[in-house]
Amino acid sequence: MDRNELANGFLTVVSGNAKHPEAVMGPKVFGDEVFVSCYFPRALRVVLRIDESREEYEMEPFGINGFFTVAIPADKKAYNKIPHYTYEAKYEGGGSWFIKDHYAFNPTVDEAAYEAFSRGVNYEIYKLLGAHVTEIDGVKGVRFAVWAPNAINVNIVGNFNNWEGKRFQMIFNDRYGVWELFVPGIGEGQIYKYEIKSSGGLTVLKSDPYAFHAEKRPNNASVVFDIDKYKWNDANYLKKRDVVDY
Repeated sequence: MDRNELANGFLTVVSGNAKHPEAVMGPKVFGDEVFVSCYFPRALRVVLRIDESREEYEMEPFGINGFFTVAIPADKKAYNKIPHYTYEAKYEGGGSWFIKDHYAFNPTVDEAAYEAFSRGVNYEIYKLLGAHVTEIDGVKGVRFAVWAPNAINVNIVGNFNNWEGKRFQMIFNDRYGVWELFVPGIGEGQIYKYEIKSSGGLTVLKSDPYAFHAEKRPNNASVVFDIDKYKWNDANYLKKRDVVDY
């Protein structure tokens, strides 16, 4: 990918028209180097820090506001040559934001489950769609997935990113119409919504139809919740239901 292609990809991200932000964002392996791109609007500097070695790499502003790039050595011990790393985005006034790169994690697509969903015979799609606390490649976080086949762009917004969606643009699965993104470093209790740009250009905030928990009215955001930890207390009702003739 040359500089012009990279610039065009960045402009698509900025305009909110990217269905595949991972095409230009995150890590790309080229031989013994990994080229990394990130987007931090209003950041003065961004430093990439390798988690294991603690080596630091100053990222270079690309020329389009908020985009930074750097080439780092590939990790020959990693199966994909990509080392685990963390960004430190530095802002005016001395504030910093430490965050892992969500585009360093590939979507975890269950082809059989999504194929069944597309045919209308997946009766446990809640296990795939919604927000799921999980771990990918040894990193804990939350995997978000929402079905929006006609959307132009879908972002995750919440209290973990100051409700700024363009930093968290989801990845579109063209075959099944599902948008996915794994956000490392967050867990239960996070408040979120989907920022959806429709084909007509209108952008709306939507609660998650597959959320396991939600705010109480008048608030209406979804809340990350690990349903596997929930302790059901309806055993007595189930016993009575089996013997009562309704």
